[in-house]
Amino acid sequence: MKGTRLNPDKIARLVSEITVPPFFSTIIFFIYSFYLIPAKMQALLVASTLFFLTALVPTLYLIYQLSTGKINHRHVPDKTQRTVPYLIGGACFLTGFVIMSCLKVPRPILALLLASAVNVIVITMLNLKWKLSGHALGAAAGVAALLVLFGWKVLGISLVIVLVGWSRLQLKAHSLTEVIAGAALGFGLTLMQMNIYLRLF
Repeated sequence: MKGTRLNPDKIARLVSEITVPPFFSTIIFFIYSFYLIPAKMQALLVASTLFFLTALVPTLYLIYQLSTGKINHRHVPDKTQRTVPYLIGGACFLTGFVIMSCLKVPRPILALLLASAVNVIVITMLNLKWKLSGHALGAAAGVAALLVLFGWKVLGISLVIVLVGWSRLQLKAHSLTEVIAGAALGFGLTLMQMNIYLRLF
């Protein structure tokens, strides 16, 4: 029986891998695309393009950085090594915003892309002094985006934020303050921006 006991570190590691920000945001963009775009092939094209731009490109850059020894872990625990990956991520979101604007996709997708770009810029600046949890920020931003789209009936999904926060604490990747600050920033900033952009676009 002892050998079958769940290992909290393994569970936390699995949660952290599943909710790594670029790929967690991909899930949100797929939900947005298929909910807002009636033509499913067009929705797939939009979602796949955003997957390539906002998840695959940043991930390939991280793989390159790992292979050249410029970073020492795929989650980049050293905050001094996070600036360039963050900036590339922000540039990818902005590129996605420009492309999707040309394709005239539904406004909420544009709003989420721009909000995501701003979120990355903000965390990049804060990261110069303070290593906020990118996982917590990404999870909270995703939850905020779903609340904007579906309303408070999906509030239960906010448990994802708690789970992600626990995983980062369990792995000793962040302090409690860094996790709470990341989650608060991701949720509040995304909710505020989405409401502003949807009025402007």
